[in-house]
Amino acid sequence: MMIRVLLLTTLLAVVSAADLPAVAVYPAGVPFNNPIGVRFHEATTSLLVTSFWSTGLPHIFERLVPTGPTSFNAVPFGQEADGTDLRGASDEVYLATVTSDVPIIQPGWKFGDVFFCRRTGVISKLSFDGTGLVEPWVTLPSGFLRGSLVFDRVGTFGGDLIVSDEVGRVFRVNHLGAFVQIATVDGPAEGSIVIPNEPARWGPFAGHYVVGSETTHKLFTISPAGVVTTHQYGGEFQMESLSLMKPGFSYYGVAFSNSAVAVIPAAEWNKDPRFQNGIVLGVENGKLYLMEYNAGTGALDLNLIPYDYTHWGGNAITQWEGADAAGIPEANGQDGGCVDPGAPVVGSQCDSAVESVTGNVASLSFGDFQGPCSFHNGVPDQV
Repeated sequence: MMIRVLLLTTLLAVVSAADLPAVAVYPAGVPFNNPIGVRFHEATTSLLVTSFWSTGLPHIFERLVPTGPTSFNAVPFGQEADGTDLRGASDEVYLATVTSDVPIIQPGWKFGDVFFCRRTGVISKLSFDGTGLVEPWVTLPSGFLRGSLVFDRVGTFGGDLIVSDEVGRVFRVNHLGAFVQIATVDGPAEGSIVIPNEPARWGPFAGHYVVGSETTHKLFTISPAGVVTTHQYGGEFQMESLSLMKPGFSYYGVAFSNSAVAVIPAAEWNKDPRFQNGIVLGVENGKLYLMEYNAGTGALDLNLIPYDYTHWGGNAITQWEGADAAGIPEANGQDGGCVDPGAPVVGSQCDSAVESVTGNVASLSFGDFQGPCSFHNGVPDQV
C-alpha cells in the first residue's frame, strides 16, 4: 500500500441565509426503518436505499422504482451467496454505483455494479442485478467505511472509487482493487463528491475531491496530488452529504428523522440559476446549503436553502443522512427492471454520459464501452 498525505492550510468559511428561494419537499411515499444511504442506480433507472440501521436485519437494500416524478414502489435488491436477501451490517451502510460515465474515464469498471461496506475495512461488490456478491472485494487498512464511497465522474482522479472512513482516512481504489491512501483529514469523513473541473466557478478547488466531517464541522478539499485544504464552519454543521445538481436533476435525500426518502423535484432547482450545476450539502440537523466558492476569501461558503413543506405532510426534517441527485427518466409507473448493461437506449442517460465528460475529452482514454448507450472509442451510438 502507498500512502500520500499532504496538509496545506485552513480557511474560515462563511455560512449565511442568502436570498435563495424555498424548494418544495415531497415524500417518496415508501415507509422505511432507519434508512441511511441512497444512490441513483442507472442500470435499473431506480434508487437504491440502505435501511435497518444499525443491524442490517432483516435486509439491507431496497430498490425504489419510480411511479411518478415524486412517488416510488419498493422492491427487494441484493442477495447473499446462498440466494437469500442480503442482510447484516455493523453500522451505517453507504454505497456507490457505476454510472455510464465512469467506465469512459476508467475502462474496467462494469456499468451497474454496486459497491458498499458492511464490515470494518471491507468493500463488497454486487453485480447490476443484485446478484454475484463478491465479499471481500477489497480489504483496506482502515476503520469502518461508514463515511462515503463515491466514483470520480470528473476525471481528475482517473475514474477511481474514492473511499473515506470513520477516522478520516481517504483512499483511491481502481477497478482492479489496487488502492492508495491519499490523505487523512480531521474527524470522521462523511459525505463526498468530486467537484466539477470548472475553475471559473470553483477556483483552485475545481476537480478536487471534497469530503465533510460529522464531528469537527469542517469540509476538506483534496487535490489529485493529495494536498488538503480545510474549510472551517460553525458548531452545528455536522456534514452528511454532497450532491451535484445538474440541469434536470432531482434531489433524493434520506430524511432519517422521518424514516423517509425526501424528493425535491428538478423544477424546484430551476428557481435560481445559482442552483444549476451547484453542489448541495446536507447536514445532520436537517438543513440544506448551497456550496459556493468565495473568490474574495478563497473559501467554500454555505448558503442556506429554505424549504417549502406544503407537500411534505409530516414533521419537519431534523436529520439528513445520505443523498444523491439524478435525472430519472422512467417515472411512468413501469419498472424498467434490470437493464442489460450492453443494451443501447435512447435519450437522457446517453446524453448525460456524454455531457459529463465534455471539456475533459483530451484527458480521457476512451476504449470500447457498452453502457446504457453504446460507446465505441468515445462516440455514442444512439438508437
